[in-house]
Amino acid sequence: MNDNKLLLYLHIPKTTGSSFTQAITDNCPNTVHFYKLSNVFQLQAELGNADALCGHFQYGVHHYTDRPYQYVTMLRLPVERTLSYFYFKYK
Repeated sequence: MNDNKLLLYLHIPKTTGSSFTQAITDNCPNTVHFYKLSNVFQLQAELGNADALCGHFQYGVHHYTDRPYQYVTMLRLPVERTLSYFYFKYK
């Protein structure tokens, strides 16, 4: 990645984020997936060498690293997102 920036991909559910997560994983060899981390100490250790962090986390995770960082997320029209969630949950 340029300038050794840490990419922080904040995945909002039902916003085509799984496809984007896969693209990040394919292009950043040291991608950390947030759901695999068990505590803050593990998060801090992993972010030191990571190219990217992907997952469902809140804004502010950048406080656990001293590295330069860049947040990215995907948005979707609210009605489309609601319908997608409905069909995911109830079909």
